[in-house]
Amino acid sequence: NRRINTMETAALVIGSSKWSMKDLFSIVVPIYNVEKYVKSCLASILGQSYTNLEILCIDDCGQDSSMRIVEEFAKSDKRIKIIKFFFF
Repeated sequence: NRRINTMETAALVIGSSKWSMKDLFSIVVPIYNVEKYVKSCLASILGQSYTNLEILCIDDCGQDSSMRIVEEFAKSDKRIKIIKFFFF
């Protein structure tokens, strides 16, 4: 077994081996009571060798401090976008 790198994974996802380093990849991260894990999750994504990413963090209205952590990351990296859901 060999480890599949980020670009191979991306090529598998989009169904093509023809990609460019200019292609923008979107990564969706649901945020719901994940304060124990969200820091390492975002650090792992941001540490990838491929940098043309947008990271869509979806606020699912959890009850912990997950979103505060995401907001701190977003202050230092413009690729992180926060999408908030509001329940009525």
